Amino acid sequence: MEILMNTGRSYDHDDYLAFKKSVLEAGVLRKEVRLRDIQPVDGRSIVVEGKTVAISERAYRDLVKRVVGSKKMTSRYNNLAHPERQTQFLKMLINTVVPAGETVVLGVNPETKSVVSILNGSRPLFSNKLFFDVFERSMNDVPGLEIRRMEYSVRQGVSITTVNKYWEFGYQREKFKSGIAFLNDPAGGIFVSPFNERLICINGMVVHTALSSISLVENTAPALREFLNTLPKLDSMRQYETQLAERIKILEKTPVSVAELAHAHRTVKGYVDNIGLDKETCRQRLNSLLPLNLVLSDYKAMGCDLNKMDASCKREARTPISAWDLINRITWLSSNGNGYLPLTAGDSARLQAFAGILALEHSFDHQRKVPALYDNIKFEALPVEAEPVFF
Repeated sequence: MEILMNTGRSYDHDDYLAFKKSVLEAGVLRKEVRLRDIQPVDGRSIVVEGKTVAISERAYRDLVKRVVGSKKMTSRYNNLAHPERQTQFLKMLINTVVPAGETVVLGVNPETKSVVSILNGSRPLFSNKLFFDVFERSMNDVPGLEIRRMEYSVRQGVSITTVNKYWEFGYQREKFKSGIAFLNDPAGGIFVSPFNERLICINGMVVHTALSSISLVENTAPALREFLNTLPKLDSMRQYETQLAERIKILEKTPVSVAELAHAHRTVKGYVDNIGLDKETCRQRLNSLLPLNLVLSDYKAMGCDLNKMDASCKREARTPISAWDLINRITWLSSNGNGYLPLTAGDSARLQAFAGILALEHSFDHQRKVPALYDNIKFEALPVEAEPVFF
């Protein structure tokens, strides 16, 4: 089940109450089980503690990833040509390799009763009621916040994005409005992070950094108390605006490497939901947005097949796309491009977070890490008879 409210306008109190009611009524069915008590039937169903239940394609991929683990085992699994052989291989690993006490939490769609997510059993889960309490407390503590986006899915959790009508800053010809993003992630915890909404060129980017964000990831009384005590100080999140302006100056002049373009391509591809759009159209549109294949073809035409070279070569090979342009493309897709490439509600928010990580946390391959001391120095040739000076 998914609920999405994203029309580009601000939502009023009644809209929020309707969204909150829908989420709380939808509920989340969760069941903690031993991983060894799950037996795959095929890619569409599993047996859990003796009962056969349906499982979504994405949840089944999560199961495979959790059980198969290492790259070597993943390669063996993928090389098995027939689905039945893959299922038998997966059963063998569950029964022999998975530790007997390892547990997972199954997320179940309350309408279809199918498994839609598989989470780590050791992670704490926070109720949506607590999330809404946190959100409402923040709305009361920080004047000027307006709701711009509300999303819910059983697999991805609840997210609400706000913009503060009093928080605005600019960089050259671009203008930004700042705000706060709230997320209850079933796989991680409750996060409160800075957010900025572009008024020109692009729309929407979450900036998620350890410096700026606060999070609740431990289900203990002291952790909850510390988290709630921090909420009244949320206006301090505006500190990241100066960071962002400084970063933009660097990102505009920094070409991304082929390795970085490939990483962004893989990330976006992982979020694309093929339901409602055929795979070939998805592939073409993705390659138009993030032209990895075109760049690889250009290099190959010059006699350099990067696919046959090691990772260091891909990190050194430049592309015609700047880091700022790459971030712009991802933020456009996450906030305006759902008709271009279909995304789930939760995946749009995660792509925004990915763009924010690139903007403030990521060190790009061609970004200078030390001062360029000798760029403007003319070196004189050493006379033949002169003694070399070593220092």
